Amino acid sequence: MDIKILLVGCGNVGKSFIKLLSNIDSGNTFNIGFVGIVDKKLGSFISSKPISPKEISRFFSNEYTFEEFKPDSGTILRDLTLDSILEEVDFNVMIEATSTNYENGEPSITYVKKAFSRSAHVITANKGPVGFAYNLLKDMARENGVSFRFEATVMSGTPLFSFVRNNLKGIKINRIRGVLNGTSNFIFSKMEDEGLEFENALKLAMEKGYTEKDFNVDIKGIDAKLKTVILANVLMGGWLKISDLPDVDLNGILLEKVKRGLEEGKKYKLISEIRREGDSIVGDLYLELVGSEDPLYSVNLNYNKVVLYTDILGKVSLAGPGSGPDETAYGLFLDLYELIKELGYNK
Repeated sequence: MDIKILLVGCGNVGKSFIKLLSNIDSGNTFNIGFVGIVDKKLGSFISSKPISPKEISRFFSNEYTFEEFKPDSGTILRDLTLDSILEEVDFNVMIEATSTNYENGEPSITYVKKAFSRSAHVITANKGPVGFAYNLLKDMARENGVSFRFEATVMSGTPLFSFVRNNLKGIKINRIRGVLNGTSNFIFSKMEDEGLEFENALKLAMEKGYTEKDFNVDIKGIDAKLKTVILANVLMGGWLKISDLPDVDLNGILLEKVKRGLEEGKKYKLISEIRREGDSIVGDLYLELVGSEDPLYSVNLNYNKVVLYTDILGKVSLAGPGSGPDETAYGLFLDLYELIKELGYNK
């Protein structure tokens, strides 16, 4: 069985994903190869035969565009539009790793729809399709008999969705409370532990690749709002929209306030909360000074943590890295691995 991947978006996350795959030995059970890659900076290509991750990963060791890419096998066609690639290339899995559009989720939603119409499975690290159109795309995937996976959209490589899917069967989640934005948490940690001013901590987060391209998405709570919507709709069956959540701006957090909080034994956290109220699912986002008794108090640096309040098990917690290209790429890899198992091609 050939896993023929079309990769849409080949920035830091896409490259990390290819590098991860290049270190995997699939044996003789299945072969993973790329039949196309589309990227604004690198250009695009499609191939008549799947190209191994190792071959592409070696190419990335040099600062080339796909104009210079000459694989050992396959006929390369270049300079095609994504629309034509989606129509012409023979792929069965689309990996979507473009940047999130926090206004409406496009054009990624359209890409996902077109892949489904080609009976291709979709794995995305882009929060747009899940945050703005989850219920629609979930139904469309079911109608076309394909999978729609998005582990990397929340908590990056920390396997929240697969954890709930595989380990909490039959459990009803009544409330979710968590720290979902690794950038804001990293900033607070650096202010608390090293006495950095907000601007310097933000600069350090940018240097480490933790922020979105527009850092305002992080410090104005937009990223956290979209992730809150995703958890509400995916894990609790909600129909939340990003406009249902309040605005939060972290710019007003001065080092003086952070130090005052520490003197009281408390730390600042940007908290997402989702709860059932009758037949409705309600979401919230707020900045809170939490004490050491709070389960979110110990979340440091770019880590995320989610506490699930369930009907049978009570509180169930999951914590792990919440940002970074390697971590996000692992979320894509985990989804691909689970998809391969689901298709019956696991060794």
